[in-house]
Amino acid sequence: MENVIETKRLVLRPWREEDAPFMHQWLCRDDIAKACGVHPHASIDDSLAAIRHAEHTPGYRVVTLHDGCPVGAVALVEGTERARAAGTQAELIFWIAAPYRGDGFATEACEAMLEYGFCEMGFDSASCNIVGMNDRPMKTAVRLGFEYAFVERTRLYDGEVTSLVYTVMLKESWTYRHRQR
Repeated sequence: MENVIETKRLVLRPWREEDAPFMHQWLCRDDIAKACGVHPHASIDDSLAAIRHAEHTPGYRVVTLHDGCPVGAVALVEGTERARAAGTQAELIFWIAAPYRGDGFATEACEAMLEYGFCEMGFDSASCNIVGMNDRPMKTAVRLGFEYAFVERTRLYDGEVTSLVYTVMLKESWTYRHRQR
């Protein structure tokens, strides 16, 4: 049985192989792949491989509208190298396809994933790490309640040197913010 998370407008479900064309459509683009900190997907086979990898990592979800239309992805992944560097248990990763940006889908999906991570998965901390001073995800991280931790220089897959902004959130901070609502 799939572990599905539902919000008012979205369904966060595990990736399926039939999602590969959607993933490839966006992650084949160099600008989007760089912002996500991954190599561009050269083929649908690359996207299938990523989906098969995600099947073994419980925190990965495709974000769909309630009608099943995919709009992006969200993950809260335990023990990544970046999470360890930030001193947290898990890393929040997300992207929304260009036609769906600006409608609050990223914030809604990330809120649901953080609730799942803190309440169901038992995490006590999370980081959200922004590649290249990217304004949109940085604004989302701040809106979610992540706090700036530090910046480091990093080398991308193509050799480009850019900044990597680390932000962190403790479960206590998340709990406090939700009690205030």
